[in-house]
Amino acid sequence: MVALEAWYDADEGAVLIRTSDDLDSLLDRMVRDADAPVPPMAELFYRGSDGWAIAQAGIRATAGRGFFAYADPDGSVMTCDSGAAGSVEYDYMGNVREVPASAEAPIAEGRRAAHEFLRTGSRPTCVEWQPVK
Repeated sequence: MVALEAWYDADEGAVLIRTSDDLDSLLDRMVRDADAPVPPMAELFYRGSDGWAIAQAGIRATAGRGFFAYADPDGSVMTCDSGAAGSVEYDYMGNVREVPASAEAPIAEGRRAAHEFLRTGSRPTCVEWQPVK
């Protein structure tokens, strides 16, 4: 497992994620916070001797969906589940971010991707990807 730096609440600053329980606590908190007008999003940073990677996770619990995005020096991708058109909004620490509606997938898929990212620090292989535009 790698250590991730999670940014979710601007008042808290970065939170260190070292275990699956730490990650589940963050994701469960996001589900509880998802009744806000704009659903929540967090950023997860990995920096190791083998390089760096950044992931974003958003949870729109009322729809049972969310997204997971991944970026490293080789490029950026985000989950792909449907051909839905348009975009959806997520709240990253008080700032609205638009995500392609086609990036939303069932919450369980995003959780699996987040846990694989915590285990490896690399791009998860458990989900389908599309390029970030």
